[in-house]
Amino acid sequence: MLTVETIVLSPEDQALVTSLAEIRTRDSRECGYVDRKCSPDDGSHIDLLGMGGELAFARLKNLKPDLSGKRNDYDCLYNGKTIDVKTTEAKNGKVRLNVSGNKSTHRCDWYVLMLCDWPTFQLVGCAPASMVFDPKYERPNAYGKPGTYFSINASELLPNSPIEHMENVQ
Repeated sequence: MLTVETIVLSPEDQALVTSLAEIRTRDSRECGYVDRKCSPDDGSHIDLLGMGGELAFARLKNLKPDLSGKRNDYDCLYNGKTIDVKTTEAKNGKVRLNVSGNKSTHRCDWYVLMLCDWPTFQLVGCAPASMVFDPKYERPNAYGKPGTYFSINASELLPNSPIEHMENVQ
């Protein structure tokens, strides 16, 4: 049975996320990071949602989140497997997992989608890298950013989180 997992970030977690997102935004711009966002929203807002989703997922699954504020190839580790958390507000009603095409060379093992209605986050589903980077999901970036991205509708994602799927395999 599918259970919807939801978490509301505490005021302390909200303050932590805000600080880390500001650090991430500043450091990214200072080091010349190319923003490949799949959204018309401001980069600092995307960083806030992203950090919030990463912390929310870690809290839901009792994992150690990456609190460095730096951009890494993954957001969480579980039994040696890398997990990249993606977050959307889905203002347009289209809930999709979007992953930048440049990540295809630095793949995580799993990708998770969180839905945000700040400060509430819901775990939508997940997909292994082999599914995410299937050529049928590749799309040109519609927001004038370089490269392509991979986009999967929420209804096509596996339910729950990668942790449940990894535990069922072991």
